[in-house]
Amino acid sequence: MRITGYTPQEVYATPDLRLRAVFPEDLPLLDEVRRSPAAHPEPVTLRWIRKDGAVIWVEWRVAPDFDKAGNLVAIEGVARDITDRKRSEDAAHGAAAQLARIMSNLSDIAYEVAAPGDPLAGQVLFVSRSVEDVLGYRPEEFVQDPSLWFQLY
Repeated sequence: MRITGYTPQEVYATPDLRLRAVFPEDLPLLDEVRRSPAAHPEPVTLRWIRKDGAVIWVEWRVAPDFDKAGNLVAIEGVARDITDRKRSEDAAHGAAAQLARIMSNLSDIAYEVAAPGDPLAGQVLFVSRSVEDVLGYRPEEFVQDPSLWFQLY
C-alpha cells in the first residue's frame, strides 16, 4: 500500500488497519460497498488517512468474487490516489463560484452564451442581475426568451 505509507507487513499484521485508514466520515460509504459490492461497478471516491496523518483522496474500484454457489467470498479492489485531481477540481469549482458571484453583482449587464461546438451553442447560459435594473426583466426571463436579446443591441 505504497500510497498510504504502510508496508505490506503492517497491513497484514493489523487486519483492521484498512478500516482504520478510511476517513471517519467516509465509513458509511465503505460499509455500503462492502455490503453490496456488485452495486458499485463504477469507482468509488473516498478519503484515506495515510500513516503520516495526511488525508488523501482515492478512487477505489471494487470487484466482488463469488463462489460457485453465488456466495460472496471476497472483494478485490484497486485504489488510485486522486488527491491532486481533487484539489484541482475543488480549486476550479471555487474559482467558478467566485466568478459567478462577481458577475451576478456587476452594475453593467454581463452574460455568457454557449460557444460554437458546445451542444448548447448560441444559448444564453447566464445573465447578471443588473438586467432587471437596466431593462426590467428578471435574469431567468432573459435566459428563456431569446427575443429579449435584441434589446441589448
